[in-house]
Amino acid sequence: MGLSIVEQGVLVKKVNIAVKELNEMDEVENISIDKEDNNNNRLMCSGEFDFFGIHYYFFYVHSDPLVIFQSSFVFTFEKFITIDELTIYRALNYFNDKNLGLKATLYEINHDKKEVSVEFSSGLLLESERVEKNQTVDIQPGILLLSKCSVKFSKILIENGAKHDYLVDSDDEE
Repeated sequence: MGLSIVEQGVLVKKVNIAVKELNEMDEVENISIDKEDNNNNRLMCSGEFDFFGIHYYFFYVHSDPLVIFQSSFVFTFEKFITIDELTIYRALNYFNDKNLGLKATLYEINHDKKEVSVEFSSGLLLESERVEKNQTVDIQPGILLLSKCSVKFSKILIENGAKHDYLVDSDDEE
């Protein structure tokens, strides 16, 4: 059995499959790469994109043996009557307990403006061999789930008595 390209000491540039998939999603706009490092048989890339009017950040690493893709956005909930920090923390914990694969993290509480900003994120961890074979990271389902997080979290806040300018999902308006 012959040596692999890596064992032979040949460096191979990785293809940025994540950016390729983002470009193929109709609803994704304004993709920009902030930083990309493609050497030593490893690709690391960070950047931004817009999806249904929300600005996302992403991080992609493709090395052996793993591929990592993480996307996130910060959403600001406005017009709170009062901000009870304990209620906010309980809502965050509840959201994180009930939404496997999604993460809500407190970004900022602005008492003067009566606003709470939350970062929502989702990540994938895959075998690089599978990604290279199939030429896909399959990021679309995660981004679609992530796009619903602000509405889900708004409902949790309302259910816990944190009155604010709440969000309504277009599916709920029917």
